[in-house]
Amino acid sequence: MQIEHFINQIDLTLDPPSEEPLRQYYFIAKARMLVAQMEKETGRKMTFCVNTFGCQMNLK
Repeated sequence: MQIEHFINQIDLTLDPPSEEPLRQYYFIAKARMLVAQMEKETGRKMTFCVNTFGCQMNLK
């Protein structure tokens, strides 16, 4: 997949990109790294879930 390629190539030592969707890919890669660290620390498989609540621009 092309998206997986982008996510795997992201350098997490740099600041997050300002443009979308690269910014989203950066945070996906960051979350994967943090979950992998937690798996190592706890010695068990971990999962990660993000819940979104819609666009704030639609609030009136």
